[in-house]
Amino acid sequence: MHTDAETDRPDSPLVILDASIAIDGVADLKERLLQAMDGAEVVLVDASEVQRVDTSAIQALCALRKELAESGAALEWRAPSPALTDGAHRLGLTDSLGLAG
Repeated sequence: MHTDAETDRPDSPLVILDASIAIDGVADLKERLLQAMDGAEVVLVDASEVQRVDTSAIQALCALRKELAESGAALEWRAPSPALTDGAHRLGLTDSLGLAG
């Protein structure tokens, strides 16, 4: 995962997720997402390349989205992959991640 300053929202950080997000990378995922949200009103997350995601990663993304909301900020998805949306659906977390509808 990396961040990219060039987005369609120049004041919003963009976090691009890796193809595989698993328990062994959750600490790094959370750290990078928290860095991106520092002072931002919106954090953009590009999940288009995600091919594999485990429960711990989905839970970390839910926690970040909740933390952002509590601080008055928002997480916006850019092209969430079928792997992410299917994983969230199986866990009943599409609404919690903001992926519904």
